Amino acid sequence: MIDLPAMRVAGLAIAVKNARAEVKRESHYTTPHAGGEGALRDAVEFILKAQGKFKQVIEGYIGQRSAKQKSVQ
Repeated sequence: MIDLPAMRVAGLAIAVKNARAEVKRESHYTTPHAGGEGALRDAVEFILKAQGKFKQVIEGYIGQRSAKQKSVQ
């Protein structure tokens, strides 16, 4: 319930799976995971996909990880 005022002001209101029903009703998106169980990852993925940036971000991350692993070896 404490999140409702901020959710009403924000451009995108996101609720976690285990949020109260009143909060979920006012959200634009409800995560498939509960708070503390991957909900933030769900929200970030949702936003990146909506912006059409998800694939680019993942490819960039994988490329950075691969480069770091090669430099350590």
